[in-house]
Order: sequence, then structure tokens, then C-alpha cells
Amino acid sequence: MEERTKDKIEDGAAAAIEAAVSMVPIVGGPAAVAVNRAFGSAVQRRNERLFKELCDRVDRLVAHMVVSEADLLLESDEFQAAVHRVFRAAQETARSEKRTLLQNALLNGYLRGEVPAERDDFLGCMIRYAPDHVIVLQAMEEIMRDRTETLEHAAPQVFQHLNEAVPRPVIDRCLKDLTDDGLLALYENSKVEERKVPRFGSYTRIESEQFVRIESRHTISDPGKRFLLFVADPEILAD
Repeated sequence: MEERTKDKIEDGAAAAIEAAVSMVPIVGGPAAVAVNRAFGSAVQRRNERLFKELCDRVDRLVAHMVVSEADLLLESDEFQAAVHRVFRAAQETARSEKRTLLQNALLNGYLRGEVPAERDDFLGCMIRYAPDHVIVLQAMEEIMRDRTETLEHAAPQVFQHLNEAVPRPVIDRCLKDLTDDGLLALYENSKVEERKVPRFGSYTRIESEQFVRIESRHTISDPGKRFLLFVADPEILAD
């Protein structure tokens, strides 16, 4: 790994590393001190591993860039702030899939040529999201690819499309989050319908009554499609 690249990334990530390690208090008797020291060492080792993962990904992308352009981007406040956010989020998740998606977001949003206007918002979404959110959004994109109409009953259709690999409650939550963030578009239509209901009295009779049914339909939005590119592997996009 080039020391030039490592040093520039380190400036942005060092504050997050130091903050995480400094949160481990060393208080109490000798046993408590020993436990805290051991835990602090484990945290430090994990931070070093996460830091190396991030450096390696950045280094591979920067290797294909013009040196002067790479220097400018790596030293920018925008990149440094994004590194801090990504590293902090990587510390807080145990899922390697999420760390990969966070790294993809950093590389696509802050080092590649085309910068999406929503990159800070997209990065904020990926920090909050689980990998399941991306899986559900990808499923919606695949389902809608050959459709001209919006999708009714999105949750069960996504569930079937994913071969039941993601639990229904998780899909429901992801659909709500993606819709709230504008990555899915939701269209609701009220319909007045009639149904037959029994009326009980001196004799039973069947009557008609009207009720309002809310029809909800989803589709992937243009920001949703851009978000999927934002978290895609930049090395695949470059091919």
C-alpha cells in the first residue's frame, strides 16, 4: 500500500479510531483494570483491521487515477468528513456486508468522477440501513424492470422474489424506510366498494354496505436507482 494514500486516509479516520478506544474506562481494582486493558487491545486490533480494509479499497481505486486528481480528492474536506462517517459506522456494525456497502458508497460518492448530487444524503441512508434494505431495493428494481405499471402488494411479491430469504417483517420495515427516504415511490388510491353483510334481528337479512379500500402501489424511484449505483462495487462499474 502506498504510504501517501494511507497517510491521507489516516488523517480522516484517526479521530474516529481514537474516540472509540478512549471510550473504554480503566476504573476499579486490579481485575477491572486487566479486563479493560484486554478489551481495549481487542478494540484496537479490530480498528486496525477495519482501517486496513478501508485503505486497501481506496488504494485499489486510486491506483487507476491521475495522481494530481487523487491528491486533490483525498485532501478535500468532503472526503475526509465522509471517511470519518464511514469508519464510525463500520465500527458499529458486525456485518461485513454492510462494511462493504459503506466502502462502496465512499468510493463511488467521493472518489469517482461522477458525483451524485444526493451523495451526503445517500451516505446517511447507508449508515442507517442494514444490508437488507439494499437487497429489498434491488429486488424492487428487478421486479419493476419489465413492468409498465406500479406494483400492488409489494411486500409479498418481494418476499417471493427473494425466495423467502428475507423475513416478511424485515421486508415490511425496509419498504417503509425506503419509501420514507424517497428511494421507493408510493401511490395510494382510495376506492369505494360494496360488500354484503348479514343483519340480525327478528330475522336475518343480507344487506349491502359501502366501505373505502386503500390501494397501495410501489415502484422504484429515480433516486432509488441512483442509490443502487452509489452502493455498487466501483470496480465492477469501472469494467
